[in-house]
Amino acid sequence: MGLFRTEALVLRTVDFSESTQIAHFYSPDRGKFSAIAKGVKRFKSRLGPRLEAFAQVQASVYAKEGAALGTLSSLELLRDWPYLRADLGRHALAALVFESIDRGTEEGKPGPDLYRLAVCFLEELGAAGDPQSLAAHALLRVLCLLGFAPDLREPEERGGPGAARGALFFLPDQGRLSTASPADPRLPRLALDGPSRAFLRQSMGLRAEEFAAFAAPPGLGRPLLAFLIRLFQFYVETDLKSARFLRRMIWEKSQG
Repeated sequence: MGLFRTEALVLRTVDFSESTQIAHFYSPDRGKFSAIAKGVKRFKSRLGPRLEAFAQVQASVYAKEGAALGTLSSLELLRDWPYLRADLGRHALAALVFESIDRGTEEGKPGPDLYRLAVCFLEELGAAGDPQSLAAHALLRVLCLLGFAPDLREPEERGGPGAARGALFFLPDQGRLSTASPADPRLPRLALDGPSRAFLRQSMGLRAEEFAAFAAPPGLGRPLLAFLIRLFQFYVETDLKSARFLRRMIWEKSQG
């Protein structure tokens, strides 16, 4: 394959040795890919800046045909996000969105829409008045781009009997709303009232640049985000470490 150069976001890094890391990137033209960054942890690394999660970079990678890992040959920092170092709550939300992209995608599949979503999310997160609503918008869009767009039409709009009144339940195994709660207690559930359904439907029609202007009704941002986390974990069949951190270190402590 030889040398390629691409703009990318750093999804995460893993220490490989005292001075070397394995970096996982997401690029608009290559999707998810991994590369070994030799000596990047040294103070005077020839690669330039140290790799930090969420950074937007220009990366040059040498990839041998059939090799699982490329080798990072140069790295240029395009943008980082200083507010994430000062705000643990926003850092946890960024980790949640990036881990959902990491866990939900396969290597080597171009993803310009997911890449643009992640960049817009980071641009808006620092100044967002309701960062949990912003994260809910982003996580719902990730689900849609992965092919798990929920059917949020009212039951009567699909030809079902009777008019839907009050709260409806989303059935993830069927991908639709219902007047009946899921029978299986293991399924993620949330009784979606009118404002919740309106927020989710509106979110599905927004551009990423518009997310910050449309917050959830007061008190609903966190429950909706928690529901979307469970929904993502159900569909992708994986646990999100960032979600556990968000619950234990941010949500539970804010209640204490």
